Amino acid sequence: MPPEVAAASKSAHLGGFVKIQKVGTGAMGEVYKAWDLKEGRWVALKILRSNDMVQLARFVREAQVAAGMNHPNITKIYDAGKDKGLWYIAMQFLAGHTLRAFPRTSRRISVELMRDAARALQYAHDKGIVHRDLKPENFMVQSKPKPGGNAKSIEGCSHHIYVMDFGIARPSDASTQLTIPGTVMGSPSFMSPEQASGHQVDHRTDVYALGATLYDRLLGRPPFESKNIFEGLRLVQEQLPQRPRAADPTIDAKLDAIVMKTLEKDPGKRYQTATELADALDGWLAENAPAADVEGPAAAKKGGCGKAAVWLLAAGAAACAAALGMA
Repeated sequence: MPPEVAAASKSAHLGGFVKIQKVGTGAMGEVYKAWDLKEGRWVALKILRSNDMVQLARFVREAQVAAGMNHPNITKIYDAGKDKGLWYIAMQFLAGHTLRAFPRTSRRISVELMRDAARALQYAHDKGIVHRDLKPENFMVQSKPKPGGNAKSIEGCSHHIYVMDFGIARPSDASTQLTIPGTVMGSPSFMSPEQASGHQVDHRTDVYALGATLYDRLLGRPPFESKNIFEGLRLVQEQLPQRPRAADPTIDAKLDAIVMKTLEKDPGKRYQTATELADALDGWLAENAPAADVEGPAAAKKGGCGKAAVWLLAAGAAACAAALGMA
């Protein structure tokens, strides 16, 4: 048992866990680095700070949805319960960088990460789960030096991506409705047109968001930007995004076409599954050897394995949710 756990007061105990350090705060509650007394491991303990029954139902549903998934690229849910009047979820504790903070110095690595994320989302879709809030902040990347690799170079490290925060995910055949019809849930800059309009969505809304996230990786900005939420929702529904290649000519035509297909307004014109998108990205990777990797002119000038940052459990997602009236 770590010494800080042994020294913790009784007030730090919740369920079978010991809270050690707060690592994130959002509209739905707080996240702590905590010690699992039964299993002897660090966990991320998410605690709901609300008496709102809708929030509580969504919080509990997050645990139920994610606990049934077991995939190497999806964060694990270990336990959920109630103690001292507080509901909590114990999750896999990760140290790394969100895609928002992860360097963009290697286009190839960005494509590899999004391919792996797409395969993880296909696993969720096969279980009938649609995420509905994919964006750079909801992906975590853990990096470590390759054997004999240069830890100061991004190519000298191996990178593993995790899909996080299924907090507004739902089974595609869910009979319980926690969202008022027409209510918009998610992050406007990365949501699909059908989601922005408040219409029913399916797994293809995640395909769109994966493409929007890849767009952000390539250009350092999402397909649509607006400081006004409602203007952002309008742009997503009505305006065509600038082609990546038009903004950065070093992006080849095939990768440009892959991204634009994911961003089709009509879901029927997109890749119909996350696997189709992953396969298309695999095809691009096969045609572009590492030696041919190109760094875009706007790419960050930092790289390597980096110093691990504590997982904040996508607190930005909760903040955006509050702004949209979810909380």
